[in-house]
Amino acid sequence: MLLGSLLRWRHPLWFALIGRGADAGPGLLITLTYGSCIGNPGPGGWASVLRGGDREKELVGRHPETTSNRMELTAAIKGLRALKAACRVRLVTDSQYVKKGITEHLPSGAQMAGGSLMAIPS
Repeated sequence: MLLGSLLRWRHPLWFALIGRGADAGPGLLITLTYGSCIGNPGPGGWASVLRGGDREKELVGRHPETTSNRMELTAAIKGLRALKAACRVRLVTDSQYVKKGITEHLPSGAQMAGGSLMAIPS
């Protein structure tokens, strides 16, 4: 079983999200992310599930010696890098590290353009 499938169907975050109807609306892509490791540092893995309309894509990976924060960040980064075109994205994570990194440390109006972060004037 893929790590992404295991995380998506067994992790409480996925149950809560699916239970509230996490289907992407028109023009919205939902990216579910998760990462963890055994020990800290230790062997770890990450998963990012992209869901838009009736399509879904799973991205997974692992590392033999890592930290939980690194795997959480990797899941979010890999999920966003997998986007093929500009679109609205709802990134879902249970990681305060990732959430605060996005909400508190990126400039207001930041967006991805050509694989790099740019700020859009308000």
